Amino acid sequence: MFIGEYEHSLDDKGRIVLPIKFRYSLGEKFFITKGLHGCLFIFPEPEWTKFNQSLSEQPVVNLDATRLQRFFSASAFEVTTDSQNRLAIPAVLRKYAQIEDQAVVVGAANRVEIWNPERWEAVNSDITPEEIAASAQALGLSGSNGAPVA
Repeated sequence: MFIGEYEHSLDDKGRIVLPIKFRYSLGEKFFITKGLHGCLFIFPEPEWTKFNQSLSEQPVVNLDATRLQRFFSASAFEVTTDSQNRLAIPAVLRKYAQIEDQAVVVGAANRVEIWNPERWEAVNSDITPEEIAASAQALGLSGSNGAPVA
């Protein structure tokens, strides 16, 4: 599981140091692709396989499924880190996410997200406690005592 939020600089070659606890959980090779809301998603290989399996099980005539397959798969790269735990973010993905010299690396349960700091701030500044509670209820999530989150 990936948790936490970290700010990091990119070097002049577009590389970023991944938090060490993320690096260990990602394994030797992992996958980076466009994410939602203008961020990048990084999946460990088993999660990437599950994610793609769920997309590929959809009928090819389903336009929503086809759109998602193209969005995530066409922009995906199999990657590793170097000996200094740096990840080289492909230029096309840096452009998509508007990541230049600074980035926010976020744990998001089964994946890591990389954000432009301004986008990360904008996405988080608009969320209200009521929206979080409504989303939790819509997904059927409950509090620690088993009661629905309110």
